[in-house]
Amino acid sequence: MNIEDKLEHFVDVSKQTAMQRSHALVADYKEQLDNSFEDHKAEAIRKSELAQKSAADSLQRAHRKELSHEQLKIKRELSVRSSQLKNQLFTEVLEMIAAFRKTPEYVEVLKNQIQKARTEVSDTEDMTIYIDPEDSAYLEQLSAETDTRLTVSSYSFMGGTRAVIPSKNILIDESFQSKLEEVRDHFNFNTKQ
Repeated sequence: MNIEDKLEHFVDVSKQTAMQRSHALVADYKEQLDNSFEDHKAEAIRKSELAQKSAADSLQRAHRKELSHEQLKIKRELSVRSSQLKNQLFTEVLEMIAAFRKTPEYVEVLKNQIQKARTEVSDTEDMTIYIDPEDSAYLEQLSAETDTRLTVSSYSFMGGTRAVIPSKNILIDESFQSKLEEVRDHFNFNTKQ
């Protein structure tokens, strides 16, 4: 082998070695870039998923808040409407009571209340039975038919009777006002069974 052949062989070996190193360096660099890309891609996916979850949570909170606000609004409207209907209903009941108080059946109710009050106390106890001032027209009739001394109250209680036994501090309240107030206090439109 002459010098030129040796030189040519040396150049070929050097080129081959340089190419192998170059390919190895490029492969290493490519592997590092691929690894870096995969890490970056995984981080970007993680951040994207986190952002999506955060946005979804935020939307759910906003939805729950809006839903809660609407539920409160509906409850308020329902309460107002319920109150209006309750007032309307009890206005009608008051009108019906006023109409009933003009009937002979009402006088029978008064008689029954008076007799019931008399049976609840002994004859030796002092008792005062009151009728409503608007029922004063029935005073003589009721006194005669029940054989009881009755007193016209100084204030109205929408009909019915009230009996007082002072010695025992007892009030027997059969007034329509107290019965209506009791019903009104416990009344609601709840239709659940």
